[in-house]
Formats: sequence, structure tokens, C-alpha cells
Amino acid sequence: MVKTTLHKNGFKNLKTLGKDFKGVIPLFWYSDNGKVGYLRVGRCFGNLVIMNGPGIKSKLNTIFQSFVGLDALIIDIRFNPGGTDGFSKRVVGRLVENNTIGYYKQTRKDQIFDDLVTHYIKPKGKDKFLKPVYLLTNDKSVSAADVLSLMAENLENVTILGENTNGSYSDVFDKRLPNGWKVGLSNQRYLN
Repeated sequence: MVKTTLHKNGFKNLKTLGKDFKGVIPLFWYSDNGKVGYLRVGRCFGNLVIMNGPGIKSKLNTIFQSFVGLDALIIDIRFNPGGTDGFSKRVVGRLVENNTIGYYKQTRKDQIFDDLVTHYIKPKGKDKFLKPVYLLTNDKSVSAADVLSLMAENLENVTILGENTNGSYSDVFDKRLPNGWKVGLSNQRYLN
């Protein structure tokens, strides 16, 4: 449906970057129609080179270079299963010119939450997109996709369209139980 809608609106064939996950979810899809760019972020994780090294930077450089001169950008994070906050920061960093507060985070220890920690969006790449951005979300935008939306919500040039994201904020706190079972709990809260 997305491909058909894009094609009907003059978008070129979608290009992909990044290895497929489980054979079906590329890291990125992107295209444009000469006026508007389209970027679908399929997930917010990859191997360590993609996540922490030059891999994601190179891919985002290629994508955002193709958006230079366009009037608007659609970023689609619908059905994104999440990943890491750092990945989301690298994407949203392409939409800011200066260090910008992205969100606040607290971790629960025992019965209380510790102090708020401020997380900043740092500008990334030479080809930033500072014109209007439309972020497409749904309730299957999970975890780091939630965080991507949370950060984008505070940016003046971003309009969010769609359903609320899933609301699955928090890193996983892993604990081994006395019987050997391993349990993962959500022990954090994210605030805008």
C-alpha cells in the first residue's frame, strides 16, 4: 500500500540501505518526488558496526544527501520494532542545527526514582533537514521508535501524524532469580 501510494504521488522507486532483518525488514527505505522526501526507518538496531561506527553515519549521509533541496520530508516509523536510543538519536540528529533537549530519563532503584538525566539530540551530518518534517507513527512503533517520536515531538519543524506510539519506554533491567530463571523488567521512565 505504501509503495502504491508513493508511486501515485510521483515518488521514484524505493531504494533500500542496510541488511534485511529476518529477510524482510531493511534498515532504511527512501525516495523522493522532487519536492518531498520519504524515509522509512524499518528498525532501530543492526550489528555493532551499523549501530556505533561508520555504518549508520554513511547510510544516513547517503539518504540525507538525496533530500538536499527538497521542500518537506516524511519519516515513517510505523511498525518499527525498536532497538537502541542511540540509533534514534542519530536519525533525529539530522533534523536539528544545535544541541537540543531530546528527553529526560529516570531509573527506579528500590522504591524510588533517581534524579532526572537529560538526554540531548546532537546535530549529525552535514546535510541536515530543517524544513517541515512529517513523522508517521502507529501503535506498532515500539521502544526506540517511541523514543524517536518523543524527541521529534519537541522539534518545531516536526508534525507527528498517526496513532500514539506503543509507549514501551525503558531499557530492560535483567535479573536472575534464585531458581535460575532470567527476568527482564522495565525500571525506567522517559519524560519530554
